[in-house]
Amino acid sequence: MSATAVIPWNLTAFTNKSKQVNVEGSTVGECLEHLVRQFPEMKPDLFNKDGKLHNDIIIYLNKRTTYPEQLAKPVEDGDELSISVLIGGG
Repeated sequence: MSATAVIPWNLTAFTNKSKQVNVEGSTVGECLEHLVRQFPEMKPDLFNKDGKLHNDIIIYLNKRTTYPEQLAKPVEDGDELSISVLIGGG
């Protein structure tokens, strides 16, 4: 399946400033794997060493959260995956 990944501003340095990237896969996880194959430097910012999404990364599929399925959530042609990074502070 072909989908579009919407890249947050703080990760566009890895995508040559592209805010949207075409990805392939039948699940959110497969699409994200395709994304990091295209931009390997992005992987440590998305995944921990066990291959799980960092706790501060939230993926939306067509503007709806993928939680709790996250990486297993099915993707269809034309879907939009939005990557959000929670930023803390005080």
